[in-house]
Amino acid sequence: MKKYVFIIALIVGIGIGKYGDDALSLLRQDSINNSECVYVNKSRCGQTILPKKEFVKVKNDIIEFISSEKAKGNISSASYYFRDLDNGPISYYNEHEKFWPSSLMKLPIMMVYLKKAEKDKSLLEKEIQIDKKVSDFHQNIDSEKTIAKNTSYKIDDLIRKMIIYSNNGSTYLLVDHLEKTDSEAISDLFLELGMADPERQKDDFVNVKRYAELYRYLYEASYLNPEMSEKALNILS
Repeated sequence: MKKYVFIIALIVGIGIGKYGDDALSLLRQDSINNSECVYVNKSRCGQTILPKKEFVKVKNDIIEFISSEKAKGNISSASYYFRDLDNGPISYYNEHEKFWPSSLMKLPIMMVYLKKAEKDKSLLEKEIQIDKKVSDFHQNIDSEKTIAKNTSYKIDDLIRKMIIYSNNGSTYLLVDHLEKTDSEAISDLFLELGMADPERQKDDFVNVKRYAELYRYLYEASYLNPEMSEKALNILS
């Protein structure tokens, strides 16, 4: 049986997947009024706290699933990383395992374009003509989710197809356009965020813990401005 490599990354701000409803129903009223906050982060005051035992259950279930899939021969390696962006707990499994970036590069590519769009919003309306090489990126996905030959697409549309449907043709067009207009853009993003740059490292790999930081940057709007961070998270959702 063919083996695959999966990275499981859970970055949660409000709920925790299928356990969200149950977890939120168990919220404890351990909070203080905003007026009483002096040293504590004021954004946390007046908010409830999620019981930590819920995180333990999620972790155990995921590790059990990974072990089961390994035993079946469906996966050869997997990583799990969980961080509650509001309440703090972090749990993980095999978080330092290195994986070939492949489709994981699609998120940084989107972030690069949205960063540029902060200064020039018209960039997202710019159209890119389909390249003949795109025909090499065959995928078994519906036609409306991919791109057609002899057609031009707005950068915003290509970003959505790349992220939502993991369309490789859209990814190729976006990367090709960057190489022609700003060949160092992706490298600069990795350097600015303190992450490994795939093109300048001897090993072209990334671990789930460092990759998960990209979601934290979006959630906290600490790389893109709030408007573009919101746009990115909306596309990802």
